[in-house]
Amino acid sequence: MKRTDSVIVRRAFLGASAAIALAAIQPAFAGFGFGSFAKKLEHPAGGVSPVLMAQQSKLVNDFAGSQGQILVAQALLAKAFGDKTQAAELTADEKALGQGSSAKPLEKAFADSSRANSMIQRQVHKDAALSAKGRQLYIKALPHYATGLVRAIALRPDFPNFISNAERQVTSAPIMDKLSIRNKLAEGLYVARHGPGFIKGAQSTTGDLLTYAKKEKISVPSNVLNEIPSAP
Repeated sequence: MKRTDSVIVRRAFLGASAAIALAAIQPAFAGFGFGSFAKKLEHPAGGVSPVLMAQQSKLVNDFAGSQGQILVAQALLAKAFGDKTQAAELTADEKALGQGSSAKPLEKAFADSSRANSMIQRQVHKDAALSAKGRQLYIKALPHYATGLVRAIALRPDFPNFISNAERQVTSAPIMDKLSIRNKLAEGLYVARHGPGFIKGAQSTTGDLLTYAKKEKISVPSNVLNEIPSAP
């Protein structure tokens, strides 16, 4: 046998032996966490769980949808009370929610929506008069507000769940990856932490809207009355 043939045979034999040995000891490695180690290689500790990213996407999209409905309502109400500038800003916020890839559109929409609620409450508390057109806009706004509020309230159980899962992901990550992971989860954390306050403000405003409508004899569709939940 030639020398080269001998080397090839010997290498093949050693390769086969190594494969057999690895197959034999894999069960033992599994007992010492080898399977867990393989999973870590498959999903690096420095990354974010795909499941958590999907959870964030759903939470943010669902909440943006509910907030968008309330922004539509608030823009109509701002027009009803003669504030065209604020109406335009709220309309721009509603459009930006569907385009933003960071928490900034959410933060701006939260802030502007909160200011809009304050404006609405001031107007209804002082019994501001509405024109015929204003009354039509007021009636048109109520179904949007009701739909947005109901959708937002449905997400309440998701807020603490997401915060818990996100914090667990950050805590278990290597120190060098914590900031990166927290940044990737920023949108979901913002919604989960500010959502309860947003809902509370929206519930308070709906109560004022219905009280004003009753006082001013503005006809509110029965389905809207049935849909809007009372404040807890």
